[in-house]
Amino acid sequence: MRAARAYLDGCLEERELAALFLRGDGPPGFDVIMRDRLRTWAQRNAALFEDDRALVVVITGALAAAVSEIVLTDNRALAEDVLAIIGGIRPAASATGRSNG
Repeated sequence: MRAARAYLDGCLEERELAALFLRGDGPPGFDVIMRDRLRTWAQRNAALFEDDRALVVVITGALAAAVSEIVLTDNRALAEDVLAIIGGIRPAASATGRSNG
């Protein structure tokens, strides 16, 4: 949750720069670097979600989409709502008491 807030806050602080890259107006090849960094970020997040790879992909993708919308509209209320939802997400095994094995 802290990492999501820090990422979102950083994007909002540098809103114009973040919007430039989110629109695809970055330098040539930046999209490849961005995909690699998102993949690395997702791998780091895996430990936070009991290595549930599918959940990590969903959360990372949802946060990236939310950041895009929030940065492009400067909707800080939406940012707080998104962070509240992300903070409440738990792996299926933890939420239901089931095990993955």
